[in-house]
Amino acid sequence: MSHKILIIGAGEIGKALANVLKQNKRVEVEFWDKNPRLSSGKNLEELIAKSNHIFLCIPSPAIERVVNEIKPYLLKGVLVTSLTKGIEKKGSLFSSEVMIKRLGKRRIAILAGPMLAEEIKIGLPTKVTVGSTGKNFQKLEDIFKGTSIYLEHSFDIKGVAVAGVLKNVYALGFGIIDGLGLGSNAKGVYMNLTILEMEVIIKRLGGKPNTALMFAGAGDLEATGNSVYSTNFAVGQKIARGSRGKLVSEGIVSIEPLIKRLGAKDLPPALLAVRKTLKNPKMAKDIFTVLIKNA
Repeated sequence: MSHKILIIGAGEIGKALANVLKQNKRVEVEFWDKNPRLSSGKNLEELIAKSNHIFLCIPSPAIERVVNEIKPYLLKGVLVTSLTKGIEKKGSLFSSEVMIKRLGKRRIAILAGPMLAEEIKIGLPTKVTVGSTGKNFQKLEDIFKGTSIYLEHSFDIKGVAVAGVLKNVYALGFGIIDGLGLGSNAKGVYMNLTILEMEVIIKRLGGKPNTALMFAGAGDLEATGNSVYSTNFAVGQKIARGSRGKLVSEGIVSIEPLIKRLGAKDLPPALLAVRKTLKNPKMAKDIFTVLIKNA
């Protein structure tokens, strides 16, 4: 069976994903993007009609709009997989919740894990978590067969989506620690603390705590929190050095909707430290030194 793929979002991750999928000779890839010059055609309805699988590689603020836009054109059996790792600002909904609400659980999958675009586009290997039904996981396994992206499965769709948001927020903290020059030992303490917090938060929001230990959780946190390719890490560094300017990342965009969803009381200490630092960057060293001391 051939796979006709439509990737919505022709940014870095969308292009990198296309490079990987083309390693499977039975895959054909087309693009749809808000920039017409990056799209494979002018008519979204026609592109969807030709596709048996759609990947969403878009910023989190666009997830609800795009899902609503494609819904009328989806044919029976078309699977929509999101690589978006964010939380919708207006209603504090995770990507999985938006997609299930609009499309239903049987038509969607969430893909999350270590997927730095700069590495996957040149064919370096990685393994990621698919949050989906068992049948949809089998479809994705066939699409990624023979490529450099390997898959593990989780039925915990909510937990996989939440993990993707948390790793972006916590990656800011890795950048802050690095920018402050607090050292690798402090990063190790912070890493341990954040994984424990991810377990607690995922459970609190209705997922399974062990999802934090999957590639969508700890695996992606390690990659995003310690890579020169990570925007969240770079923004954290600049915050610590007082030079953030107008830089924005998914972690910055997601933290307040996440806290709104959790409730402002009894926030875990590492999450609270990142939030306090964003509000008062000049206190970053004191905030993170206390965090490490009390971990």
